[in-house]
Amino acid sequence: FRPQNQHDFGVDSTVHIQNGLISAKINGSYSLASRECDFYIVVPKFMLSEDGIQLKSALPFLSKYLAEDTVGTFAAKGRFAVKDGNIYGPMNILLENVDTSWKNIKFNKVNGVITLSSLLPVETPSNQQIFVGMLNAGLPFQNAVFNFQIASGKGIDVANARMKYADGQFKSIKSFLIPFDNKPSRFLLEGNGINLSLITNDLKSPSLRMDGILNSEWQLTLTDTKELNIDQAVFSTKMPGTLHFTPSKELQNKMDPQMQAFLKDVIVKNMKITAKGPIDGAVSFDVSITGHTPLETSENDQDVSFDFKGDFRSFLKQETRGYVELPPDILQALQSFSK
Repeated sequence: FRPQNQHDFGVDSTVHIQNGLISAKINGSYSLASRECDFYIVVPKFMLSEDGIQLKSALPFLSKYLAEDTVGTFAAKGRFAVKDGNIYGPMNILLENVDTSWKNIKFNKVNGVITLSSLLPVETPSNQQIFVGMLNAGLPFQNAVFNFQIASGKGIDVANARMKYADGQFKSIKSFLIPFDNKPSRFLLEGNGINLSLITNDLKSPSLRMDGILNSEWQLTLTDTKELNIDQAVFSTKMPGTLHFTPSKELQNKMDPQMQAFLKDVIVKNMKITAKGPIDGAVSFDVSITGHTPLETSENDQDVSFDFKGDFRSFLKQETRGYVELPPDILQALQSFSK
C-alpha cells in the first residue's frame, strides 16, 4: 500500500489463491472514506479441471452460466472498480479449449475473448463473439459461432448463430433473447445443403443408406426449464438422390410388404420430413417420398408416406466428424489477448 493522502492508498500487489495455482497482479487505488477501489488486474492463464481448480471457486460470477464441471483454460485482465455495491469493468475474459454443458447440451472446445463491462451485475457490450468447436444437442453440430450481448436483468441477446452439420450450413434467421427469468425463448433456424450421405454414414444402424441434398427450416423453443424443443422442423429436397432400406427381421414383420418393397431401392425425386419433439428426447417424424424404383421412368413415380418416433442420440453416432476450424477473428482475439 502506498499512502496518497489521508484517505486514499495506492495498491501494488500480487495475490495467490487456490494454493498458489492462480495468481493476480493488482495495481490501483483504494479509498477508506468511500470504500471504493479502482484496480487494474491481470490474471495469467490457469486451468480448470475435474480434480483441480473448480469454476465456482475461481470464477464464481460465471457459475450462473456455465456447468460446475467446466474444464479448460481461462485468463483475465482489465479494470476492477467497486462503487455503490457494483463491480465495473471493462474486464476481458479469455476462454481457451473450454468444455462445458447446459442441461443436456454439450459445448466442447469453446474459444474466445469476452469483454465484461460489469462483473456485478454481469453485463457485456454488444457483439461479443464465442466459438464452439462441437455443440451436441442430440445432433452433433460443429464449428458454431455465436454473436451476443449479456444484458443485466434481461438475458443473453443472441444477434446471430451459425454452425455446421453434415456439410449443411445452419444459421439463425433473426436475433433472439434467452431471458434470465426462465421464460420460454423461441427462435428460428435454417440449415441448407445437408448431405444425406454423410448423415447415413453417421447412423448407428447400417440398414438405411441415402444420398441427395436437403434444406431445412426450424422453429425451436428453449423452455422455462432450459430444455430445447423442436416446435417444428421441415426438411425438403434440394437435390434428388437415392434411398436404400434393408430393415431388420423384427421390423420386416411389422412393415407393410408393399412399403418394404418400395423402400428397398428408390430413386427419390422429392422428399419431405417434418419433425417435432424435444431435441434430446423422443421426436416424431412424418416422411413423404415421391419416387420410383430403379430402371423405371418418372411416369411410374409413387407417393409414399409414413411416420415413426425416435431420438437423435439413439439414431446417430455422437462423435463429430471433421476438424475444428477457428475463425480468423476468434484466432486474432486469442492472440491479441496474449500479447
